[in-house]
Amino acid sequence: MPGCRMPEPVQPIEPKDEASELETLRRVNAELLLRHAKDKSKISELEAGTSTLQTQLTEAGNAIKEITVNVPLRQIAERVSELPDTWMKLFGEGFKVEAGKDGKLSVMTGDGMPAKNSKGEPVAFDFVSIAHLVTEHEPESERTKLMKRLTRTNFASGAGSSSAPQVKQPPKQAIQFGLR
Repeated sequence: MPGCRMPEPVQPIEPKDEASELETLRRVNAELLLRHAKDKSKISELEAGTSTLQTQLTEAGNAIKEITVNVPLRQIAERVSELPDTWMKLFGEGFKVEAGKDGKLSVMTGDGMPAKNSKGEPVAFDFVSIAHLVTEHEPESERTKLMKRLTRTNFASGAGSSSAPQVKQPPKQAIQFGLR
């Protein structure tokens, strides 16, 4: 018959070959299980190393930010306010400082846009510009009102200048001695 093929003869497996093949499969399986265990331990080591490196990277990033951003901002806070910690907290509620790729510091609003002065220009990172920004930005907000109280904007020098806000004292009445 054309197109009809005869099945290949099935050779019976000898019991000896079956036992040796079973032994080979068990040996290969044991080798694969051992290799799998080694791979899992290597993956665990690499994941732990990655976690350690990620922690170190975060710490390094925080140290860089502290040196490049927070220290200069702290210096400005100490220069413009008698209460620099409170000033920095209020500043952080509405603004943030970021270092650009060129290393220059820029003042950003809370939504990530560059902070603008009254002329519509980006605010320079210096104590006079920042002092004016925090006392003029959103004039009706409570934060700005507090910043006006905390921030010194008069940077005049000489005998007429003062580093602290002047509080008017009521005139003292002269003490009268004797009878009238």
